[in-house]
Amino acid sequence: MKVTVVILAAGYGTRLGRDIEKDTSGLYKDLVGKAKPLVPVKGKALITHWLEHFKDCKEWIETVYLVCNDLHYPQFVSWAKENDLSEENIINDGTKSNEGRLGAIKDLELVLRTKNITDSNILVVGGDTLFLMDFNLKSIIQHFQQLLTQNSHANLHLCYTISGPAERLQRGIIELNDNNQITMFLEKPKIEETNSLLGSVPFYLYSKHTLPLIHQYVEQSSTLAEVDSPGRFVSWLYSREPVFCQVIKGRYDIGSLEEYIQTNTLYGDK
Repeated sequence: MKVTVVILAAGYGTRLGRDIEKDTSGLYKDLVGKAKPLVPVKGKALITHWLEHFKDCKEWIETVYLVCNDLHYPQFVSWAKENDLSEENIINDGTKSNEGRLGAIKDLELVLRTKNITDSNILVVGGDTLFLMDFNLKSIIQHFQQLLTQNSHANLHLCYTISGPAERLQRGIIELNDNNQITMFLEKPKIEETNSLLGSVPFYLYSKHTLPLIHQYVEQSSTLAEVDSPGRFVSWLYSREPVFCQVIKGRYDIGSLEEYIQTNTLYGDK
């Protein structure tokens, strides 16, 4: 089984950027204007940690692509050269501002279309998130492989147990059956809409049979809200194709400067 990776890195990190510009300590002035997936975490760019995971899984992972916006494209090209990744694997979505962004699902579809990815399973990950150090990519890919032997249309998503009901307002929330198959996906639901405490994370393993559905979903979408968050596609997909979920211990989500500081301090701890 082979897998093609797509890193979603076309966001503009507006909240983090505002926090850094307002910070008066001077400790983070070097981060002004830096793409969020490239901020240093434990001495290396956030997405370099992902690249190391991928290199450890060479027996499955064929190619790594990254999609970014036009504003940050030169930064990602420089990063690619430093990490032995071809410039051709960095896809520029052409947008220049947060207001003009395509949305994560359109960015994913752009990569599939421009790189003619039609016959490969894909791994999609958000470029602004990291997982706790118990995360084991090899075991997750092996789990996906097992699912595919049972059903070639199977897909695998990751989730974690959120801190409490109040966090439902900030996350995509998942409900599962006894086989760990998604039966409901609610985007930032009201607290009373579900009892689930399983929060979605931006990590997806899609069967090659799902790729035409990504194109279909983008083609039929008419608003930015429908394509902005990668979880929106899962919420549409689970009633059409089997989507299973594996629970991980937790994640680091870098949205604000406070969350960045916390991630840079704690990443690497169990």
